[in-house]
Amino acid sequence: MQIVFGLLFLLFFSACCLCVAACTRFDAALLPLPALCGSAVVLYLLSLLGLLQFGHFIIMAVWLAGGVYFGVRAGWRAIRRALFSPGFLLFVGGSCFLWVLFALQQPMFTQWDEFTAWGLAPKMVAERAALYVADPINLTASFTYPATSLVSYLFQRVPGRFYEWQCLAGLDILFLACIAPAAAMPRKNWAGAVLVFAAGFLLPFFFSVVPAGTPSTIYANAMADTPLALLFGGTLCLYAAAGGRKTGFFACAMPLAVLTMTKDIGFAYALIVTFLIGLDQLFGTPHPDTKPARIFGVSLAKCSILAAVVLAVFISWNRYTAAVTPTETTGASVGSAGLSYGAVLTGGIKQLLGIGREERFAQIMQSMGQAFLYRRVCLVGAPIMAVSCILLLFTAAFVAAPAGAARRRTVVGFVGGAFCFAALYLFHLILYFYNFSEAEGSALKDYERYIAPYLQGWMLYGFCVLGFAVGQGSGAAQRLGRAALGLAAVFCGATNCPLASIILSVELFGSGDLLYFAMACSISYLISGYCGLYSSQTILYSKLRAEFINVRTHE
Repeated sequence: MQIVFGLLFLLFFSACCLCVAACTRFDAALLPLPALCGSAVVLYLLSLLGLLQFGHFIIMAVWLAGGVYFGVRAGWRAIRRALFSPGFLLFVGGSCFLWVLFALQQPMFTQWDEFTAWGLAPKMVAERAALYVADPINLTASFTYPATSLVSYLFQRVPGRFYEWQCLAGLDILFLACIAPAAAMPRKNWAGAVLVFAAGFLLPFFFSVVPAGTPSTIYANAMADTPLALLFGGTLCLYAAAGGRKTGFFACAMPLAVLTMTKDIGFAYALIVTFLIGLDQLFGTPHPDTKPARIFGVSLAKCSILAAVVLAVFISWNRYTAAVTPTETTGASVGSAGLSYGAVLTGGIKQLLGIGREERFAQIMQSMGQAFLYRRVCLVGAPIMAVSCILLLFTAAFVAAPAGAARRRTVVGFVGGAFCFAALYLFHLILYFYNFSEAEGSALKDYERYIAPYLQGWMLYGFCVLGFAVGQGSGAAQRLGRAALGLAAVFCGATNCPLASIILSVELFGSGDLLYFAMACSISYLISGYCGLYSSQTILYSKLRAEFINVRTHE
């Protein structure tokens, strides 16, 4: 019965999004993310007032009223046109499939999840209709932010009961809502939408490298870090697809608020998104007014509103937890010394500049530098490899995009993202010094979990920009011979000779599409394994990691 109720709930939600999209002329794929996040924000406000038990009724009433109002205004023809959005259909189909799959398989939390705040928080919220921190007899949850618990509460179909599979299904449906804006393409570009959606869906698996000794892969991925990563990337994709319109721009406030409530570092991620949106407003968006001072003022004012939403959520949550759990651990402090965030940042920046640098800080800084080059965080290796893949995405987007604002957006997306990644990397270096013990800091404990979410969200944004650039291009991607690409990729995979394959492609088809041939051959070489056409060929080094293997292709 819960399968049926859940499917009806998803179809009702999708129908409401469809009606709003038909009336506002937004792509229907853009609506699920702000609608789900807006519902979570409503639940958050109600929970602060102690009225969470009325949350489902209020949200369903708002959805129904909005769907009827916008549906009547739009008319049946507009609704039917909006229905055939590739990204929207992928979201609806994927959500229904996940709900049925989880209902049949009934996945459970691991012991690690069940007896920590990541598992207890959504359970207590569902059973008691109150935020986890309001319970005085359980673990203090000052570090546990409420976003995932409230999303889980939204998908619990039996009042007062908690089902673990519904919690996990709800989080996965939120993941699909984050991916859908990247696939918000016209019907004629359905193939590109499917490819981008599939790439976004596979991203968590691409970054699912879990170091030995981690108690639970669910804890490392589904319960904390993957929501952070996909909300980060999904908000940027939503802005890229809808930010050109005023309503679409401010719709980004809802996922930003939920991103802030996901983890303690979510506040930093939300500010990074706001900063990247501001950069795009300044350099990547065409403006009717050509006066630089006017452009700067308008961009600053719009982004200040988004930043105000982020600050309001962050401050309200900290004040709420301090009010209901007045303990020493609820204050905004870092490490055993109880330093404020300001003191930590000031001290860390001084040490980065070499002012009073301690030996332990220098050792951690050296370890972070080596980890960037050698410590594996994804299937292709270290962070430098992930950044290289992201660079390829943005480079391909730059080549495919028409000259002007579209190309500027790709440059801003990569340069701004790289700057923010460097700042976040240095911030984690400071945290390893101040917030971890000497042994944990030297070993860079949970390094993969702290670095991978940013790279994952940034890569999702890269796929989004590439998909839109190809769709907006002046025919460059269409003129590119798909047969030529396939020929080059197959030849490279069979011979394990990427450079020779690229050179032959240029000789046969010209140098105009050199970048595409290079990308096709590189990907083919990485995934083709260690078999080849030549029996005497020897591959000395691994294709995916810095390792000497000395393998014969026919062994």
